[in-house]
Amino acid sequence: MIGAAFRKIPAVLSCIAVGVMGLGATPASADPVGSVTVHQLALVGAEMWGAAAGPDGAMWFTDVAGGRIIRRGSDGAVSHFDLPDATSYPTSIVAGPDGNLWFTEYVGGKIGRITPSGVITDFDANASGPWDIAAGPDGNLWYTDFADSAAVVKMTPTGSTTRYPLATDAYPKGITAGPDGNLWFTESGSRNRIGRITPSGTIDEFNIGLSTNTQSWDIAAGPDGNLWFTEYNASKIGRITPSGTINEFSTGPQPWGIATGPDGALWFTQYASNAIGRMTTAGSMTEYTGAGAPWLLATGPDGSMWFANRNGDSVGQMTTGTPPPLRAAPSVTGTLQVGQTQQCSGEQWDAWNGAPPTVSSIGWLLDGRTVPGATGRSFTPALTDVGRTLACTVTATYSLPAVTVKSTSASVTLTAQPAPEPAPTPTPASAQLLTCKASKHRARCTSKVVPATYRFTASKKVKVRKGRVTAGDVSEKVTVALSTKNTRILAKTPLSRGKYTLKVGRTSRPIRVT
Repeated sequence: MIGAAFRKIPAVLSCIAVGVMGLGATPASADPVGSVTVHQLALVGAEMWGAAAGPDGAMWFTDVAGGRIIRRGSDGAVSHFDLPDATSYPTSIVAGPDGNLWFTEYVGGKIGRITPSGVITDFDANASGPWDIAAGPDGNLWYTDFADSAAVVKMTPTGSTTRYPLATDAYPKGITAGPDGNLWFTESGSRNRIGRITPSGTIDEFNIGLSTNTQSWDIAAGPDGNLWFTEYNASKIGRITPSGTINEFSTGPQPWGIATGPDGALWFTQYASNAIGRMTTAGSMTEYTGAGAPWLLATGPDGSMWFANRNGDSVGQMTTGTPPPLRAAPSVTGTLQVGQTQQCSGEQWDAWNGAPPTVSSIGWLLDGRTVPGATGRSFTPALTDVGRTLACTVTATYSLPAVTVKSTSASVTLTAQPAPEPAPTPTPASAQLLTCKASKHRARCTSKVVPATYRFTASKKVKVRKGRVTAGDVSEKVTVALSTKNTRILAKTPLSRGKYTLKVGRTSRPIRVT
């Protein structure tokens, strides 16, 4: 059955071989960031073809030679699931709208469904050679019939099909959901066109600006709102707008599969040169060698580009060349004054190729210059830093590949710490100095208001009572100093003029404040 299948293909492939002769690869720029890793699967007789990211976080592949569906988990564990018909030749695979994986069986004329747990169900494809498959915007599966009975076919998740015939020389191959709500597909036969079909089945075809005999194979929705496709025979990548305008960009020999990467670029396989290509939406190309025999590829849940290796039991992983942009830069927080501790925190990084980065160092900058020894989250500026701008830098490292990224906070200006407010000087309580001349029974005093800080020597406590002692009268404690001539009394509360009783110990004398 496989041999019979390939008897349909050589008519197309023979044109490819002729068209490529004499063509050279476009020089590619080097990118030290991206890297290719090939993972052996240890599966006898495997020939990997299609690739898709599953809803379970694993990568799923089709094995055309072994008649199997292959699952590679995020932990590297490999499982395989045999098809009911080992000769059905599974080609393309895609995550469906129902949480399962769907795949085409080119020779068997079937569409297969496999659950994340590995349960397989086959449906009649209503197609002689179902090739590529895509999840449509209408919740159905759409696939191409790469045969003389050329068509685009719609299948519901329950297995019901609707055919939309094409010209017999169309040989539709790749198909994808477009940004305009339609399905877009390539025609690899002599018609040499790019097709568009609405969910209701209306078909339009475009070829203005497309090179002759391009052998357009795979197609993907680009990050720029256009469709991008491989031109196997012309060694080019084509771009078509939703309105049908086509532009082309040269690549290395024989680009095959194509997919949009998480870095906003188009990634594609170059089967003949064992390489993975990267093309920006502006048409700039980078090439990565050492990929084996890459065929179809897909963006993995880890941010890598995963591809099937047609020759041998292996799959490949291509790290995307640019880490994702920083989600949030660090901030300097704290009271922006000398002597006040500042904090560097708040940075946020996205995962890249399956893992977030690890913070490797922190630094502080004054007026844009590194502060020696300031390598922690905290920093306390000195008096000499007044008026200077302060910023912090956080450096992190991704592990696959080892890429160091740095993010710097916005700068802030330091001010002097305000001098501490002096403790308020208490307003001295006024006091009254009495100078008394006393006789045996009476004393006459003159008074003078003085600060409470006034000091006397040889003082002792006395009490002064105004008028007669009655209930509720308040005694004023005073300080008295005795001299040889006069008695000096300091009252904490100034006394008004009048008669008072001076009591010293048990002795009481009347006094008059004048």
